[in-house]
Amino acid sequence: MDVSMDTDITIHLFNSGKENLLYKYFENCYMHEFILEREIKNKSLQVYNKIYEEIEKGRITKVTQKYLIEIGMKKQFEDKVYEIQTLFDFGETNAVALASVMGIAALVTDDTKDQGPHDTLVKEYVENIIPFSFYELLFLEYLQSGDYDCFKDDYEKINMIAYPKHPMDFVSRIKRVVRRFSKQGTDRDKQWMSNFCSVNDLDYKKLMQNLKTRLLSA
Repeated sequence: MDVSMDTDITIHLFNSGKENLLYKYFENCYMHEFILEREIKNKSLQVYNKIYEEIEKGRITKVTQKYLIEIGMKKQFEDKVYEIQTLFDFGETNAVALASVMGIAALVTDDTKDQGPHDTLVKEYVENIIPFSFYELLFLEYLQSGDYDCFKDDYEKINMIAYPKHPMDFVSRIKRVVRRFSKQGTDRDKQWMSNFCSVNDLDYKKLMQNLKTRLLSA
């Protein structure tokens, strides 16, 4: 599964030393040039330089207008930007449009606004793109390790880097994740999780029982 990268989650993962989560869960990582050259460069020069190192290693692909022309997608990309531009800010619009026209299955974004990219894609208002936040990537790590304490510690580390003034509550946020991928989720998300657990030979029900016990005691 390939992924289009949004601004804030990229900064959060790189600043916390957790950028390898991108390479673990996604085969190819793409970033639109606007996000890199306008948003990340202005927000974190350190992360901007690290991303260029990853581009040189071939771990991230920077998508430019020239690249879109070369693959015959410039017009489709511009049409998609126009179609969804009222839904998101310009950086988010580029990340979502890139995923849509290039057939990229996933978007990583830490946007937490109602009707923002994560919320909109969870509700499937834009089709065929599944969103992942940093805490959902950590949830996938928990499913494979069963290590609740590591899960919570990693969450709090990134949470304090990402939202130092208004950190997100761990328990309420993870309950949302469980609801998303369990009975209250969309058929798409439940099927994705079923496939993930099957491929990794995971007992999802048992893991959720253990997680529920720890969350209730937190």
